Amino acid sequence: MLDENRRPVLPSAHGELYLAGDCLADGYIGREDLTAQAFLPDPFFPGEKMYQSGDIGRLRSDGNFDFLGRRDAQVKINGQRVELDEISEAILKVESISEAAVLPLKKADGSSELLAFFTCDGENPPSSAQIRERLQEQLPGYMVPASYHRLPQMPYTASGKLDLPRLRQLAQPSEQVGLAGEEQEQSPLKPAGEQKIQKSASLPQGKPVDAQREQAHSGESLQADAPKESPAAEKPSQNPTGERELLQIWQQVLGCGDLQPDRSFFEQGGSSLAALNVLSRYFNKGYALTLTQFYAHPTAREQAALLSGADQAGHHTLLSVRKETAPSGKKAEWPLEAVLLTGATGFLGTHLLAALLRAGASRVICLMRDGSGARLLQTLCDYFGYGWIQENTSKIEIVRGDVTLPGLGMAPEDYESLAADVRDVYHSAADVRHYAADEKTSLAVNLGGTEQMIAFAKKAKARLHHISTASVSGEYLPDLPESAVQFDEDDLDIGQNWQDNVYVKSKFLAEQQIQQAVRSGLDARVYRVGRLVGRASDGMFQKNPEKNAFFLLLQSVAALGALPVSMAAAPVDLTPVDVCAGEIVALRDSGGTVWHLLGRTYPLEEAARAICPHLTVVPDEAFPGILAKGLKEKGPAALSALVDLWNRVCAGPAIRIRVSDVKTRRQLAALGVSRIQAEPSVLLRAFWQDR
Repeated sequence: MLDENRRPVLPSAHGELYLAGDCLADGYIGREDLTAQAFLPDPFFPGEKMYQSGDIGRLRSDGNFDFLGRRDAQVKINGQRVELDEISEAILKVESISEAAVLPLKKADGSSELLAFFTCDGENPPSSAQIRERLQEQLPGYMVPASYHRLPQMPYTASGKLDLPRLRQLAQPSEQVGLAGEEQEQSPLKPAGEQKIQKSASLPQGKPVDAQREQAHSGESLQADAPKESPAAEKPSQNPTGERELLQIWQQVLGCGDLQPDRSFFEQGGSSLAALNVLSRYFNKGYALTLTQFYAHPTAREQAALLSGADQAGHHTLLSVRKETAPSGKKAEWPLEAVLLTGATGFLGTHLLAALLRAGASRVICLMRDGSGARLLQTLCDYFGYGWIQENTSKIEIVRGDVTLPGLGMAPEDYESLAADVRDVYHSAADVRHYAADEKTSLAVNLGGTEQMIAFAKKAKARLHHISTASVSGEYLPDLPESAVQFDEDDLDIGQNWQDNVYVKSKFLAEQQIQQAVRSGLDARVYRVGRLVGRASDGMFQKNPEKNAFFLLLQSVAALGALPVSMAAAPVDLTPVDVCAGEIVALRDSGGTVWHLLGRTYPLEEAARAICPHLTVVPDEAFPGILAKGLKEKGPAALSALVDLWNRVCAGPAIRIRVSDVKTRRQLAALGVSRIQAEPSVLLRAFWQDR
């Protein structure tokens, strides 16, 4: 059993099966191409060959192998791990559908989408809308295909296998006339993988969970003042516009036609990256719309009404200005021994794992949805090196479980055994998308997952350490938008606008559940993390920086080479991930319930100069013209993050809530933990190297 780099995985961990030995075949008859792909040099016996089976499984303690599925049945869609079999099975549950195949396609903007093909029995085939509605009831939004194509029959090869090349051709514009279904996408897209299933096929158990839940907490809000009033000619206009014009922009970005004005952008193949691209094109035409507004009004009809001024009602929920404080926690009464960790493959989760081992944890048990030891080991190796792996793997264990499922999706006896084994639970798994078309998925992971970990901690009589975000502070008080407010460790609900952002909303509600559980006797800690950046030691940043909102913003600023005065002074905290993880573990023995882990604060201009030394700060009234010129020269994608921030600053209200970490700093000082100083040039080194 080997990982993606053909290295042995830990016993019981998920990997791919390779075959070798005296009885191995020489290859495929008459297929040198397939032979070269599957019959590979054996790294353990030089000069020999081994066969890459494509079967995913694990080695059990009794020496038998568990078969877990096929490698090509798992794909990633926009960073989220997807089981194609599960989607196909859900489609087959729709009445009259007899066969289904799902094809992931990579689009020109780098994002991906799912296409579904199906055949029907009977004279009344379901419509695409009916299938989509059924799937939305059963699957997370990211697993619902963007389009559906009904075929007279599935294409097969002479050997009786599904003809995947033919399905790819049917997804091309020139082949659309051969389809009997509706809403066919028109773009010639590159497939990333595929799988077909019939009703008689067996299926894997459990629902996949968004892989991004295991990414680092990042992309906190910038605290910028609103720009000064500038001449009307220099400001983005809010002139009335029509659905047709907006749909034309959508077609340019999505590369497809037949878009519907009353259907969500994200249901028609859009992604967060594509939405930013659209916003940049809106800006070029004088339409100012923020990404938050885009998600709140995802149809062209709603956006046309918003831009035309027909929908002027604010989307903030007015809350009574009251103060909900955190209950106090208990001090530790036992040494750090066996620890359960969720989100271990995320940027912060990986460094938490290292910090726990460094602090003396005898074992760290990593809860993995797919049980993939190979994925965890690869991530650890990327961040710490192979030598660290060799020294520490004996203290790392992997258990298969899903935080969104009752009992973590485990067999009752396994759940009981795990609960009896651990005394500390570090819950770092989260869906960290700040903008998501499928709010229920974010709530299922961040709120539902926290509820499941609360239940587990109660069962285990363990202390729960919950990783939250400083963003729960919100940006302003809707009832008092001009009032400056401080948000400290004892605060939660102060009447802030916590419902405006799906990520903040889900983390806020999760904290409410923890505080309720603490009042009922649970021993818990909450760690609100600031804007994570590279390590203080060497600047190492997360493996997938393009998923990080702050990274995208600084790349946009550097591409334009300019900032407006109102944004240049905006304070940004830069929180080194290694320092943050170490401080979280150090606070385990403290009595408080909530702690703020924030790095040193810098003006945005100073942070941006770390990757763009020749940055120019310009008057607010001149910035729209510079930005418009940059969009023409650099293209929408390069500047989309900066366009969104400028639109948010213009739309107001200004951010008035300041997060304080004074209590946390005092506690860390009392523990003998001093703040490690690191300059932006180190913390943002990976940002500059990427450019």
